[in-house]
Amino acid sequence: MKKNTNKKNLFYKDYIKTVITFNRGGEWQRIKAPMFDSLGKSIDCGEYCFLNLFGLSSEHPPFYSVDSAIGIIIANGNVGHYLSKDVVNTYLSRDGGLTWFEIKKGSHIYEIGDNGGLILLADYEKPTNKIHYSWDEGLNWEDLLISNEEFLIRNIIIEPRSNSHNFIVYGENLKKGSKKGVIIGINFGKVFGPCKSNDFEIWSPSDGRAGTECLLGHKIEITRRKRDAKCIVNYSGIERKIIKTNCDCTIRDYQCDMGYQREEVGMPCTSLKKNMSVLIYNKTVFFVNSSEITPPKNCYGRYYISKGYRKIPGDTCVKGIEFDPVEFKCPFFMNFGFGFFFVVFVFVVVVVVGLVFVNKNYDVTVDFSVIFDWFNYLKSMFTKNGKGEYDNINLDDDDNMLFEDDTKVINPTIEKK
Repeated sequence: MKKNTNKKNLFYKDYIKTVITFNRGGEWQRIKAPMFDSLGKSIDCGEYCFLNLFGLSSEHPPFYSVDSAIGIIIANGNVGHYLSKDVVNTYLSRDGGLTWFEIKKGSHIYEIGDNGGLILLADYEKPTNKIHYSWDEGLNWEDLLISNEEFLIRNIIIEPRSNSHNFIVYGENLKKGSKKGVIIGINFGKVFGPCKSNDFEIWSPSDGRAGTECLLGHKIEITRRKRDAKCIVNYSGIERKIIKTNCDCTIRDYQCDMGYQREEVGMPCTSLKKNMSVLIYNKTVFFVNSSEITPPKNCYGRYYISKGYRKIPGDTCVKGIEFDPVEFKCPFFMNFGFGFFFVVFVFVVVVVVGLVFVNKNYDVTVDFSVIFDWFNYLKSMFTKNGKGEYDNINLDDDDNMLFEDDTKVINPTIEKK
């Protein structure tokens, strides 16, 4: 979450607040408060005003959605600085949580039917003998008397896929000090006729950024019933299409890699370790762990240096910003295993012994200094100096093929304050 910058926000930092993500946890943000309540009155709770929702561990019904009702979420909560039990109302979103509006005063239990075309509410805090239902996703509500006596409604349920129009309302009657269970069935199947092709629309979910409808690297076009269509959804005669188109990669398609974090929302990912280096790749600056700059001990072929980011799981973006790890060639001497160096060592020993034999038994002069220079060079290729680095590696020298074009490491010992 973004750091609080004023005294009022700091006062509320330890209170429970609700945040939402549109990229599987890559970024989190507060939920915008609706502008008006269910009675049409303007909502104004100051500068630090957001919508806060109750979850599964609360005493109120938690936020709720079903797969068949694309984009619809219902929840109990309040508008304000933080989550409060003092004033609880019921809210609905039809765009996947991006925008919300208040549908009823007070706390309610709810259920969704007809693939999102029908929504039922019932008072959750006090006994009642009626339910509220809506065919236009909460714009208008009608009351239905379901019992002669009031009882405390505990839940409203439907078949698992929420496709049908048959609901079960159950609760308990606390009249005269006794407790009796109450179960009532309701069928809305004959209220309206089936939907036609012009009763449907194409909807694309979005995270609210201007000029884009891309989520997780792709744009989705979904066929769903229009909000004001008075009909029963019947997808048996209409193809419910879901079309996906990949988008260009942006910073929203990446989250911080292991060992990295953002100091604030919108800031670049930086190393959690004290020492970090600056990696410049394709004219873009990245802050990386200093320990990742040198090749690993067992380096064969190629190795990778993280830029501090990794693509969010399930993201399908292509082209655009490239934050994937940088691929480097392992130093030449590290592409060979211990067996290779052992063979080379044995070969050198045999050659040296042979030259010594020739020098002693024949009139031939051998310059052993050249041999020792070669031996020291071979030794330096697979031994480290006191700094934990290979003697023959120069991080700023591309001749060693450590880095590709337009890639270099500067300030390899920046200390994080």
